[in-house]
Amino acid sequence: MQTSQHETEQQDNSNDASFALNLGQSPSTNYPLDPLSRAPVSISSNKEGSEMLFARLVDSSRFAPNDEDVRDGNKTVYLVEPYNLTYVVRESSGYDSVQPQNVGKMHYTIPETMQERAKNILFEGQDNVGMLKEKELLNDIGALSTPKGSLHDKLLHTYFSCVHPAFPILDKDDFLSSVQRGNMSTLLLQAVYSAAATHCESSLLSEAGFPTRHAARLAFYKRAKALYDADYESNTVTVVQALILMCFWWGGPLDQKDTRHWLLAAIGLAQTMGMHRSTVRSNMSSRKRKLWKRIWWSLFIRDRHIAAALGCPMHIQEADCDVEMLQEADFSDDQSRDASYDLSARSHGLYMMQMTELSIVLGHIIKAAFAPTKSSTLEADTSRVEQELAQWEAQLPSEMKYQELNSRLGTEWWSNMLHLAYNNYIILLHRPRFAKSASSASSASAALAISAATKITRMTEDLVATGSLGLVQTHVVASIFSALSIHVMSIRRSAQGSAKDLAVHRARICMLALQELQEAWPFAGWVHQMFVRIMEDLEGDHIKVGAKQVSQPSTLDKYNEHDDRPSGATSQTAVDETALLREHRSTLRPLTENNECNVFDMAVTEESQFLGGEHQLAPDLSYEDFDMGPFGLDFPAQLTFWNDLSTMDP
Repeated sequence: MQTSQHETEQQDNSNDASFALNLGQSPSTNYPLDPLSRAPVSISSNKEGSEMLFARLVDSSRFAPNDEDVRDGNKTVYLVEPYNLTYVVRESSGYDSVQPQNVGKMHYTIPETMQERAKNILFEGQDNVGMLKEKELLNDIGALSTPKGSLHDKLLHTYFSCVHPAFPILDKDDFLSSVQRGNMSTLLLQAVYSAAATHCESSLLSEAGFPTRHAARLAFYKRAKALYDADYESNTVTVVQALILMCFWWGGPLDQKDTRHWLLAAIGLAQTMGMHRSTVRSNMSSRKRKLWKRIWWSLFIRDRHIAAALGCPMHIQEADCDVEMLQEADFSDDQSRDASYDLSARSHGLYMMQMTELSIVLGHIIKAAFAPTKSSTLEADTSRVEQELAQWEAQLPSEMKYQELNSRLGTEWWSNMLHLAYNNYIILLHRPRFAKSASSASSASAALAISAATKITRMTEDLVATGSLGLVQTHVVASIFSALSIHVMSIRRSAQGSAKDLAVHRARICMLALQELQEAWPFAGWVHQMFVRIMEDLEGDHIKVGAKQVSQPSTLDKYNEHDDRPSGATSQTAVDETALLREHRSTLRPLTENNECNVFDMAVTEESQFLGGEHQLAPDLSYEDFDMGPFGLDFPAQLTFWNDLSTMDP
């Protein structure tokens, strides 16, 4: 049902900036509704209901191979054994014997005469009335409303600048063309807006009437969620794309439908379509096959990132997949006719390719170091994964090797995003041994973990200094979290001296960054609040060093000397943190002498002072003497503090 002209004009002319924040009633207009949206379908339609799919699959005349491109993901069905249907279809049609080139084919074209829904589920009248009521409800709550004018344009520009390079799940040219024609999926648009609102200028959202960035993200997220819950979108690929973007929303640590919920929904739907399998033998166009590959590897990256950050199981198993690795050619179609969206496409493709390979190694780290059942070959597995990390770093193309950050969203920006992840994974690999014993092996692991944390801190400092911290990918929060956990461990284990002072200074930089990031990623604020409590406890009136009690000024007091903003204030009320970081920048030396970001070149420097000499750990202390709380880390999750956090005073 199309929105009437009168209704549209009423919405366009509305200047009421008081929102129903449950669904974000922002100043907006209604774009034409999706051509594939859930419109009432008559029982007299010429198309067959989907209950006839199995019967039609054995009709060789309808399913004979042809050269037609599969126009969208909704027009394919994924069939593999041991599914009984696969065997019956192949035997009944003689498909493989008649067409030997189709041996191993898994993606089959659905006949054009078949609609997506079954006709035999509801009576015609009941179905139509129910869907009409649903659409009216969606209209009433604003789910079908989209931003107008400059807000719409700038959100799309932000999306393709900040989000799309890291997760190229859209066919950019096709998407922008559909937007221009006014027939883009409303579900996908709302999900895109929600992701873009994370990174856009806050003034843009304020001018649109949103009181905070969080309110804007929540509004677009709830609109997308309402459309998804109503089964409003029938194109399965579009739904997968929207779900991937929805998994960037995380309203609170106890949310049931959190980032993991939406990611698992996206993975399950993609696997139902067969996105996890090679499409080489399908009838899909080359362009569509490239898109599917980018979508699948985006899901893989998110799956590994979330598993490492939250300690939850990996949902994608490598043994189940045979999708080819990404190549530069897979990004060749990702060019927009609109020059304003053409943003260093080569570096974007290289970033995605290298992040994919790094995420594969991350999966191996999780299995080697954090499996529920410990392997008898743990040391060998750890050494093997350590070599994989070193090989990944060594084979990086020149554009993706570490470069000092001097601009926003350029090639060096994306190389920094890679190396922030890389150093985080070094910490994940070595932190368990560092934390649990005082052996020589743990000493080597300590040096590598501290070195990686130092590099993360230096790159974080550069992000703040260039004013680009709000543009970072979500994995950067986890990287800073990891670095801060190492700095806290160093503070706890160091005797008084320069090593301890350096760890305190680096921890303060990470906390400043987390406080700045909480506007875009609320998760960073939760982590920041936790570390405020840890630092208060760690550097209070007394610090235990051996059997002695030593008076010490609070590190939190030093931190607060440079931060007079009220609790919960956003970055607009902050003092000039960039100036603060520049003032102390010389205390963090370059990552390496030749600016190469290779942790294996840095086993001894100030880290060796921490492990020996005047700064060595007091001899009567062991790991058990330190209450590391969530940093005991028998698994990679860094969020086991939630149970404690929920009982803390505000």
